[in-house]
Amino acid sequence: MAQISETDIFIPPGIGTGAAYASLDAIGKPFWIAVPKNGVIYTARYFDRDDEGLQVDLILFRSMISMPTDNNALTLSNEENEQVLGRIEFNSTFSDFANNQYTQRGPLGIAYTAPAGKIVGQIQAKGALNIAAGELPRFQLAILDLTED
Repeated sequence: MAQISETDIFIPPGIGTGAAYASLDAIGKPFWIAVPKNGVIYTARYFDRDDEGLQVDLILFRSMISMPTDNNALTLSNEENEQVLGRIEFNSTFSDFANNQYTQRGPLGIAYTAPAGKIVGQIQAKGALNIAAGELPRFQLAILDLTED
């Protein structure tokens, strides 16, 4: 029976603090996200602890990509491009809570199969971000779990 499950709230690794990110830069390094083996990504949440309210994209892949250099343009090979599951744009729909911001995207409908129970994420800047130490961005996915027991 299908049910909604949520990933743990995750912090992308390798984010440089105090550095100015430009549009299209990789923010941190690619990372594994534990997910049900078969599912549909229904919603995605972005917890903007740095209170910037600027767009970032969460790009999801079927397999690990080469390690981009943090704070440089995210560049994919043609083979890595074909591993993209989807792109989730966290843009101008932020709720501002004075010290931080929040936004949610959905319904998304990103179907996937992950035999090992994990997919890959990479964050990409879409504006000029400057992330403060201790205020790293956090994300969470809500997934319709279609895995059969």
